[in-house]
Amino acid sequence: MKSLAGTLAAPFPWFGGKALACAEVWAALGDPENYVEPFAGSAAMLLGRDEPGKVETINDADGFVCLAPDARLLNADLTWSRAGDVKMGQQLIGFDEENGPASSGLRAPTSYRHWRITEVTNVRRTVKPCYRLTFDDGTVVVASEDHLWLGGSHKSGAGGGRGWRWQRTDSLVCNRATQRSWILKLCEVTEQEHSYDSGWLAGFYDGEGHLRSAPGWRVGVTQKVGPESDAAMRLLQERGFEARRSLRKSRSDKHLPCEHIELNGGMRETLRFLMQIRPERLIRKFREQIGSMSLYGRSHQAVGLVSKEFLGDQEVVAV
Repeated sequence: MKSLAGTLAAPFPWFGGKALACAEVWAALGDPENYVEPFAGSAAMLLGRDEPGKVETINDADGFVCLAPDARLLNADLTWSRAGDVKMGQQLIGFDEENGPASSGLRAPTSYRHWRITEVTNVRRTVKPCYRLTFDDGTVVVASEDHLWLGGSHKSGAGGGRGWRWQRTDSLVCNRATQRSWILKLCEVTEQEHSYDSGWLAGFYDGEGHLRSAPGWRVGVTQKVGPESDAAMRLLQERGFEARRSLRKSRSDKHLPCEHIELNGGMRETLRFLMQIRPERLIRKFREQIGSMSLYGRSHQAVGLVSKEFLGDQEVVAV
């Protein structure tokens, strides 16, 4: 289509595009014979040129997070956002792209991937060939063919996955029960519970609880033996948390004995507890410690691909 100036207008204008500035940019560039555009965006610059050059090359570097607008992304405050609602400057939870370098030769790396808080520097919508992926835990995700997943070709990585590698969506396989791709899944999408009991638990853990990141992820609380600790155990069990109680005798006969309550399940259950119950002090502690926390747990980190359906061109969000 033609713009008022007589040049072609961008078919998919977007916020931050150069449609209004392209005339000034071309006036400064002149008339180059070979024009290369590495960040095409809506292609407003190329389409806004009065006369075509002899050679014109456009490409677009939009990263590898290209998901359907309804896909969920984890915010730094442990809430969830739709990919389509993510804004520039928003803080998300991510992790190191690679393990650290090997200490020497074929030895293990000096460090493994850690969690990170990362800031969104660009967001835009685009159209790409996509697949609908279904995993053995019921998770369904629509992603572009070039979206990258951290995983492997066998379930042995479920116990750690430190040697896993990045794979494109279009290279994932699910041919037979014994031949499928396994993908790292760090946590479930869990929304905050809004109830009196969850508020009581949040206050209880904010006042007496603690968060431990090493040697394994744990949420614990120490309390005098009595109705409060009994209530905490009951409320945790009602929500499916597996907790362990241990008695701690006081050094003095003048003090009542205390007991320690600790959640089992490592990283996944710790995250579920923080997302669902939301003790704000412990969430702040999590943000402070996240850079020192290893990405890998001992188990329950892998989901197997059971269905892969090509959808053709679909709108996705590039973050």
